[in-house]
Amino acid sequence: MRLSKVFSGLFFLKKYIFKILLIIFCAFTYPVFVNAQNTLSVKTLTTSSNKSISIEIQLNNKDSITAVQFDLNFNSNGVILPSVVDSLIKTNRTTDHSPQLSVVGNNTIRVILFNLSNKNIRDTSGTILIVKSLSGSLPGVYNSLITNVTLANASGQSLSSSVTSGGITIQSPKISVNSPINLGRIPLLKNYSSNIYVQNIGNQNLIIKGVASSSNRLTINSSFPTLPYTLSSNSGVNVNYSLLPNSKGVQTDTLTISS
Repeated sequence: MRLSKVFSGLFFLKKYIFKILLIIFCAFTYPVFVNAQNTLSVKTLTTSSNKSISIEIQLNNKDSITAVQFDLNFNSNGVILPSVVDSLIKTNRTTDHSPQLSVVGNNTIRVILFNLSNKNIRDTSGTILIVKSLSGSLPGVYNSLITNVTLANASGQSLSSSVTSGGITIQSPKISVNSPINLGRIPLLKNYSSNIYVQNIGNQNLIIKGVASSSNRLTINSSFPTLPYTLSSNSGVNVNYSLLPNSKGVQTDTLTISS
């Protein structure tokens, strides 16, 4: 009897040790599944100002993914995001899915992509959604900001994810003029000469097509280059003018530079 009890005790001890080892084994192997790399990104794009643009949302995934949710933001000087769901265009990877869009902040939208039958997004790389937007008016590079990302599989389990920022480059000239100008007190009927510095602070050539005065008191000197005149990026030119006050009091004149 004693020998039987000893064997019986060893049997239960082995079962207990097996359970502990099994739990430890699962604890070490489980994270290999949830840490699979799934990366959401915005494809880089170069465009001109004030144009309709297509922003491509890309997904490179190791896991099978059924649903995607994320918030997308841009500086509104560079990209103006849409406010209606019709601006979301599906691709070959997401023909079985339905998109939703809501505005959640200043030029920030929340996008949800799902399938009621829990079908997976097709393939494992490439564009899953196109966001129809508008490029801004100011030249420069504007990086996307993707936050609050949720990826889920057909079982509703959240999957690990990472984000890669994509830049939208707006190519455009931008004129900069040191105006308005206060000339102070000027003697009556005495000619006064000065200049205005016109600069192109954009990243494309600026073509000056015309320079015109609002009155015969203000004239442009003939030293100005022949029009049209091209200003390259980060370059400038002086517009020399003469002013001849012909009456007392405060006088205002306008110099119009068209490009």
